[in-house]
Formats: sequence, structure tokens, C-alpha cells
Amino acid sequence: MEREINFWKWFLENHLSYQKLENVSEKEMELLLDVLLKRLQKVNPNFYFEIEGNEDETKQLIISSEGEKEFFENIYDMVDCAPQIDGWEFIALRPPKGFDYLVEHNGLELASEDMYFIILENEVDSSLIGLKVGIHDFDKRRYKDYYQATYMFLEICLGEQVLADDVNYLDVCELPSDLDNSIFVNIAELDDYLSLHKLERN
Repeated sequence: MEREINFWKWFLENHLSYQKLENVSEKEMELLLDVLLKRLQKVNPNFYFEIEGNEDETKQLIISSEGEKEFFENIYDMVDCAPQIDGWEFIALRPPKGFDYLVEHNGLELASEDMYFIILENEVDSSLIGLKVGIHDFDKRRYKDYYQATYMFLEICLGEQVLADDVNYLDVCELPSDLDNSIFVNIAELDDYLSLHKLERN
């Protein structure tokens, strides 16, 4: 745990600079964030972070591995050894934020009213499920952008742990022209579907 301890020692000495990010220039902010990322990735090159909260409220340092499950335990260990620092909360993995959210990625904007899903059952292992997400105004020429934006949206809405644990396959597509008579369900109901699936498999 030496690398983790060294990181938290450094953060303890420098955390005030990160509590006041809103008050510095864009250039200085980029420098501070770059330094923090480099320090964090000395612990593990697969670690990333987000800082949330305003200067006058508790800030959150969220440590993530961008959905890579093999590093989740390392992140939990990292947060477990964090010191108590006034004005800070340290969180392992991106927490769920619900479906009232707008994601922007490479010029695309996705919100829950634009997205519908169907569950894809695994015939070999019923505990594994996939999602096919249909999107309004889907352009198949930008499949990768839509896929990435959808993944980002789901990770924000469900949280990093739930998405990694409960969704084993993801695909994106155009919505059927007769949506009302299709089997697609609005994405805002996904959390309930996943909870029901957990109950059924247990």
C-alpha cells in the first residue's frame, strides 16, 4: 500500500488547491488536474478521477477505472486508506445519478427521452443480459460515437459498479418507425428492469 499512502500524503498537503478550482484560470486548472491524474496513475495507470462539488460545499473526489472491473477492488482499497480531510468525500467508482441527465459526446446529445431499450437474454447463461438501445435520429455512420455516448449515459445513470456487474453486452440501433407498437421501453425504466432481473436470478 506504499503507493496509495504516498498519494494520500501528497493530496493531504495539496487538497486546498483543488477545493478552489472554480477560482483559478483555465490554464491553471488544467495544470492542477494534470498533476492530480499523474499522481493518481502512479498508484495505478488505470485509475481516473472526477471532482464534483462547489467550493462552499463538500467536494467529492471520485476514483474510477472507466468501467474496467478488474481494477474495482484496487479502487476500493485505495479509498479505504484515504485520510479524513475536512471538506472532502472520497468515493470509489462513479455513483448512480438517475436518468434525468444529458450526455454530450462529439457533438451528440443524449437524454432519456431519446433512448429506448430491449433486454437481450443469454441463452447459455440466463444470469447474463445484454441491452439493445434504440436512439431517436440514430445515424449508423456514427455508430461508435452513439455507442460511446450511450455507454457514458448508462454509467452516469446506473453507476459504474451496476453497469459493469449487470450489463454484459451493449448494442445501439435506430428506433423502429412504429415505436408505440414495438417492444422497446424507455431507458428511464431500465433500473427497475435490472432490479427485477436480479431478484429472478437469485
